[in-house]
Amino acid sequence: MILPEIPEKAIVWVEMNRNRKSQSEKSRRFELQMRQVQKMEAIGALAGGIAHDFNNILAIIQLNAAMALDSQKAGESAEEELNQILEATVRAKELTMKILTFSRKGEKSDSVLCLQDEVSDAMKMIRSVVPTSIDIEMNIDQNCSPVRIDPMDINQVMLNLCVNASQAMEEKGRLAIGLAEVELAEGDTREYQQRQPGRYVQLTVSDTGCGMDDETRESIFEPFFTTKPRGVGTGMGLSVVYGIVESCGGIIRVESAAGEGATFSMFFPVSDDPGPARDVLVAEEEWDASGCERILFVDDEKELASLAKRVLEKRGYKVSFFSSSSEALAAFRAAPQDFDLMVTDHNMPELTGVELAREILSIRRELPIILSTGYTSKVSTRNFRDHGFCQLLVKPYNPMALVWAVRRALDAA
Repeated sequence: MILPEIPEKAIVWVEMNRNRKSQSEKSRRFELQMRQVQKMEAIGALAGGIAHDFNNILAIIQLNAAMALDSQKAGESAEEELNQILEATVRAKELTMKILTFSRKGEKSDSVLCLQDEVSDAMKMIRSVVPTSIDIEMNIDQNCSPVRIDPMDINQVMLNLCVNASQAMEEKGRLAIGLAEVELAEGDTREYQQRQPGRYVQLTVSDTGCGMDDETRESIFEPFFTTKPRGVGTGMGLSVVYGIVESCGGIIRVESAAGEGATFSMFFPVSDDPGPARDVLVAEEEWDASGCERILFVDDEKELASLAKRVLEKRGYKVSFFSSSSEALAAFRAAPQDFDLMVTDHNMPELTGVELAREILSIRRELPIILSTGYTSKVSTRNFRDHGFCQLLVKPYNPMALVWAVRRALDAA
C-alpha cells in the first residue's frame, strides 16, 4: 500500500503548531515559577509580623499556664486560664494553616468561590504584616455572587497590594478594603480587550500613602519595575497581581496622584456556576460520640499518642498506641481482626502514614483509617481519599475533634 504524499505546507503547519504549543507550555511554566518566587518574597515580608503574632500567642499560653498552676496550688479554679490557652492554640493553628496554604507550590486550581470569605480570611493573615499604627477599614458585601479564581491567587493579590500599601504609608495611615457586586456598562469595558459588560465583583484596596506620579503609574505593572531601594523586593509583585486578574478575565484599574495615596480596583466577572453551598453547622456537642470499638493509634510523638489514648478511653474506646509505625504494623499483622479503626500520623521515621496505610489495607481493605497530620505536601484535603484514608484530621486538634472524627469514621464504615 502506498501512502499519499503529505503536502509540504501541511508539514510546515504541523511543525509551527507544535512549536507554538511548546512555547505556550514554556510560558505557562515560567509564569508559575515567577509567581512562586514572588510568593516567597511576600512570605519574607510576612516573617516579622508572623513572629510577632506567634510570640504573642506563646506569651498568652505561657502566662496562663503559670497562673493555672498557681490557681491549682491555691485550690482555686483554673478554668479561665485554661480556656484562654485553648483559644490561643486555635489562633496559632489558623495562622499556621494560612501560611502553609499560601506558600504551597502547585498547579493552579481554579474554583468557584465567594470572594467575601476569601478576602476576610486573607486579612486575618495580613493583619500580622500591617503595623498596628495603620488603621484597617473593611467594607465587605456578604451577598456578592461567586467568581472563578484559585483561592491561593486571591491571597497573593491581597498580600501584595496590602504590603505595598503599608510600605507606601510608612507605618501610619489608613488601609481600606472594599468588596461589592457592580454592573459594568459597555463604556466601562470598551478599552479592555475581550472584556464584556455585565456583572462583576469589585475588590478595592486603598491607602493614604505617598501615591504615584503619572510616569510611575504607567509602569507599575511591568515586570521587575520597582521604586524601592536595591535589595528591597524584585519588582514582581504588581506584575503578578496584573497577571492573576487578567487570567481570570478581569479588569484592574489604578487611581493615584503624588501625595494623595492610591486605589487599586479589580473587577472579577461573576460566574454562572452557583458556587459552593454554605455548610450547615451541626451541633456536635449534643451528639453522643462515645463507643467501645478498638482503636490502633500511631504517632511518633509519644506524649501525643498517650494523650490521645486517654481522650478516647474516657469515651469508652479501647486504644492500643504505638510511637513506631513498624511496631504498629507488626502488631496489626499478628492480629488484624483485633482493630476496628486506625488513626496514624504521616511524618514518621521508618514508615510514613501513607506507607503504613498501604500495608494495612493490603491486609484488611475495609479498615477505616484516619490520617492525622500537621502538614504534608503529599496529602491534602483534595486527595486524602486517594491514599486510602476516610478522614483527614489536622493538628493541632482539640479532644472532641478527635472523638468526633473517630465516631464518624466508624459509623460510615
